[in-house]
Formats: sequence, C-alpha cells, structure tokens
Amino acid sequence: MYRIDNATAATALPAPASTGPRPNGYFTKGNPSTGTPATIVDDDWANAVQEEICNVIEGAGLTLSKTDNKQLYNAITANLNNRYPLICSRATLRDDVTHQGIIPTKIVFNNVTQNIGDRYDPIEGRFIAPFRGVYRVFCALCVRTPAGTTVGANNALYLNGQLISSDAIEAFGAEPTIDLFDELILNENDYLEIFSSSTTAENIKVLANNRTRFIVTLVRKL
Repeated sequence: MYRIDNATAATALPAPASTGPRPNGYFTKGNPSTGTPATIVDDDWANAVQEEICNVIEGAGLTLSKTDNKQLYNAITANLNNRYPLICSRATLRDDVTHQGIIPTKIVFNNVTQNIGDRYDPIEGRFIAPFRGVYRVFCALCVRTPAGTTVGANNALYLNGQLISSDAIEAFGAEPTIDLFDELILNENDYLEIFSSSTTAENIKVLANNRTRFIVTLVRKL
C-alpha cells in the first residue's frame, strides 16, 4: 500500500469540504438515456479511503510500501494476534502418580501433547500466564482406589500456590474420573497447578491414561 505519489498529488492532506447534498450515497455509472450522471470520485472520498487503509497499516507498526499489496492483510492479522494470541497447553501423564493419603500431591503432567505459546512447564508442573487475560482451565483425573474401600478423591486447582477451586468424588474400588472446569482472570506470571488427595489415609493412584489430562487455553487478552 502507498499514498498517491504522482506529480499532481497534494503535499499535505487537504481539509475536506462540508457534507455534500446526498450523504450516505452510493456510486452509479450513470444512465445517459435518463440524464443520470455517473458519480464523480472526488478528492475528499479518495483521501478518506486512502487514510483509512494507511492508518490501519501504520498503526500496526508497518512502513507503507508501493510494492507490497498484502500490507492491509498483514496489519489486520497482526492486530488480531496481539488482541487474541493463541495460547493453548495440553498435557497428560507418562506414569501413574500415587497419593500419600490425605496429603495433597502435585500432579506433574509431564507428557506435553500441545504447548502453543510454550507456557506449560512439564518439569515444575505449572502453567504460567504470559499476560493478563481470561483463561479456561480443564483438568480430569482418573483415579484408582483400593479394592473394598470407599475413598474420596479430590482434584484441586491452585493459583500462585493457593487453592481456588476443587471437585471430589467417592469411589468404591473403582476408577472414576474427577473433572474440574474453571474460567478465570490471570495476571502476567500468575501460575496454575493441579493437586490431588484422598479423604482418608488410604493411598490412591492417578492413572496415566487418556482420561487424565490438563488443558489451559486463552479465551481473550485483557
């Protein structure tokens, strides 16, 4: 995109004239048989269109180029990516994790299947927000309880080391799945972790299968 540059171009943007006799009109090629004239494309309209396009391009930090006809597309894409960047982390377990009874155990999802934005740390087992925004969190834990016992298992979401939400289920020698869903506002460098525990001294296992997973996605940037 470029601004008009021929020998007849003005060196400064002229002030537009007052509103014409037919505001919010449309172009016509005219009709000689009825005496309807074709629409005149004047400098006010041409300058308005030119500046609307140039302002989007320059507002995205690009320099106008006469040889690049994709600048408007690139500017819009850049603006959308800045407002709605793609952040998505998905992870599962490589191995079963055993609870130590009622003591909360951090679940480190060490099998990363998707990490767009590189915000999930599989060593520390935490998602770190890159900027302030609304994030959607889903965690499912498939647990195995001791046979012949009724044990409550807990799936808990921690924000910056503090419990913010949880869900629990009681199971009798089964392998239920505990689902936890939340949507919350995170600030830059806030971090999320998943902990699990049982309601008794009995140890239970979080199973490394396709039902156990941790997913965090960005809904929108604030």
